Amino acid sequence: MLRLGASCLSENVKGRGTASRDGGEEFDVLLRGTGLEAATRVADQIRQTVETKKLVKKCTGDVLGTITISIGVAEFGAGKAVEAVISRADACL
Repeated sequence: MLRLGASCLSENVKGRGTASRDGGEEFDVLLRGTGLEAATRVADQIRQTVETKKLVKKCTGDVLGTITISIGVAEFGAGKAVEAVISRADACL
């Protein structure tokens, strides 16, 4: 499941930003020079991509279903702490 999520992030962020795992089942995406509205569109593209994928058990090929994700978006401003931006994004989930 984590591999699927990471793959969808990479697919949608490639060339526009950086995606990284924040721990557990959480990921962060940094889109430099991207406003809140455009970042929200990217987040929605990621969400839609994940929802179209099927989770498949490799050893049997059985389809286990689909997964959904929640995404929060926040804009980083000058003088703001990274932790504060992450907290705002978490609050938007």
